[in-house]
Amino acid sequence: MDTPHLFACREHLPPHSLSVFVPLCDLRPANGPTEFHLASHIKANLVRPPSRAAACCPAGSCVLYDPRVMHRGGANESEGERALVYLTLSRVWYRDTLNP
Repeated sequence: MDTPHLFACREHLPPHSLSVFVPLCDLRPANGPTEFHLASHIKANLVRPPSRAAACCPAGSCVLYDPRVMHRGGANESEGERALVYLTLSRVWYRDTLNP
């Protein structure tokens, strides 16, 4: 999870930012694609283990996600690099203090 829940008293709110990445190489299990814990951006879902999905996709794909979703990069066990372009768009009032 790159960004925390902003308001502890609310179960679910609209996103305050959006993360985007475009892989510059094919993402396959061997080069450790990003793994997402589905629906973990909803606080109520954090009490049970979420389902996981890996973002395996061809180079040039566009992956968009809510940065409140728990995610992680997998281990790159290939001999190549795992290059991608990454950016985060946010509401004008939001400042990411965890990933400046």
